[in-house]
Amino acid sequence: MKCHIFCFFLLAASAGSASASVKQLTKDNIEEAIAGKAAFVKVFRSNCAKCVEFAPVWEELAKYYTNDPKYIIAEVNCSSQKEFCEDLDIVSFPSLQYNHYGDYADIWDAYEGPLELGALKKFTEESVSLQCSVKYQVWCSDEQIELIKKIKAMSNDELSKRIEEMDAALETIFEEAEVKIDTAQDLVDVTREELYSAKAAGDASREESAKTAMERAKRLLDDAEANFDFILDDDQGIELGLMEEIAAMKGISSRMDDLGFDGDEMDGFNGHEMDGFDVDGMDDFGSME
Repeated sequence: MKCHIFCFFLLAASAGSASASVKQLTKDNIEEAIAGKAAFVKVFRSNCAKCVEFAPVWEELAKYYTNDPKYIIAEVNCSSQKEFCEDLDIVSFPSLQYNHYGDYADIWDAYEGPLELGALKKFTEESVSLQCSVKYQVWCSDEQIELIKKIKAMSNDELSKRIEEMDAALETIFEEAEVKIDTAQDLVDVTREELYSAKAAGDASREESAKTAMERAKRLLDDAEANFDFILDDDQGIELGLMEEIAAMKGISSRMDDLGFDGDEMDGFNGHEMDGFDVDGMDDFGSME
């Protein structure tokens, strides 16, 4: 029995990555670690068998990108970073998360594809990237760099007028997209409460129905957030973002804050707030465990 227990802890310890290529993230270092980089993050627990099995694959992916400063392949151990993980919307392990803005406070998305190295490399090349910005021009195309130069050459009055024109054109689109996000988030909250209530009542049938409803609600939220990302990432959205960024550098105020989109409200992985969610009791929820 002693050997069995000892061997189990050796196995559990290997759920994380020993390779120096994999950056270990904590609540204290994540903001600095991922600044300006396309981040692909594995969230795991030490006592997760699938996490142990997957660890070598993640190490290989990190080694592949170790000499590319634009990327960071990292991980968060929820067994040792419990306080940090309390705010993460993770319901199964391992969970792979990525973002597009080089900032922990911005929207994160979940990778839901195969866990093979080839599929992960392909996904990283195609989808794990930052949006073009004045601050991180390494991610901009030649055309976008030229656009940045033109925007910088605008007078303050010209820039303010152009921002107002684009704000007016895109405001309705942004507002409609945000209503869809808010509605889906409300549905997730309602189904979460129903799941808690069903678990507390010991009603297995009701609990199963609540899980199904919550899965559906989370898919709606994912779709709504993906639609918002699409709007941000189209040519007009990128141009407006660049103008807003340059205007902020010049100290010019704009109407973008009036659209109601507050990145601070979407802190954490997946862009959802699921405070108090009992991940320990939901290992069977989702497709990765």
